[in-house]
Amino acid sequence: SFMQDSSGIAALQSAFDKRGAPLHVQVISRVDVRTLYECDLVLVRPDGHVAWCADALLRDPLAVIDRIRGAN
Repeated sequence: SFMQDSSGIAALQSAFDKRGAPLHVQVISRVDVRTLYECDLVLVRPDGHVAWCADALLRDPLAVIDRIRGAN
């Protein structure tokens, strides 16, 4: 899965860096948290708002960030 794939995490971090956006990755393996969000990947803003979630990362990590920012 993506969360086990350190290259996927590195690509996401690199994409955030390119956009000048901070990112803190936290791997949480608890089933109750997965059930709560109903997704394997969840991007939560500092204010607690879920900005994006999916079961797999898009092929282009920059597309995730741009979508969240409303840039496309």
